[in-house]
Amino acid sequence: RKSFERAGLPAETGNEDPVLDGPTFNYLVYSHFKAYSDVIIENENKINFSKFRKDFEGELGRKIIDILGLTNSSDVAFMVGSERKRTSDELKKAFAESIRFIDLICSSFQSNGLVSIAERSNIDEEQVEDWSQDLADLQFNVALDGDITLGSQILLQEQGFRLYPDFGRFAVTAAL
Repeated sequence: RKSFERAGLPAETGNEDPVLDGPTFNYLVYSHFKAYSDVIIENENKINFSKFRKDFEGELGRKIIDILGLTNSSDVAFMVGSERKRTSDELKKAFAESIRFIDLICSSFQSNGLVSIAERSNIDEEQVEDWSQDLADLQFNVALDGDITLGSQILLQEQGFRLYPDFGRFAVTAAL
């Protein structure tokens, strides 16, 4: 029997998109990220891992947002690519749009069963004001409880791999 059958995964019988349960999804994510990590290790002299990881996670974050059918309707993307220095008001507007989009991502992760609970910490307006004037860093938390891929994340990290499936972080980072 093939390894995926031994693992309890049914063989694909057609082109239909089966609904995956949590353990099956976690296993498939683990096996993909393990394979990616093995390829990276085999080619460690040819790959700049830091650059690869940043590019990979950014692209995967954008694809997750696309797969979830989310679009950021604001002009944040335009402003991010702009070469000119943005004003304090433009930064605050862009940040507010990004935060609204992150809330939408959290809601979508929860409604699609990727996490059981998703919450963002409150952000004080005074902190945003200081950040927009380049006086201080701005920190906030996005808590994801019951992440469906937590098992694969833990196992890959315990095995010493530095590439692991943190889809929530990928999507939130892509939104910023």
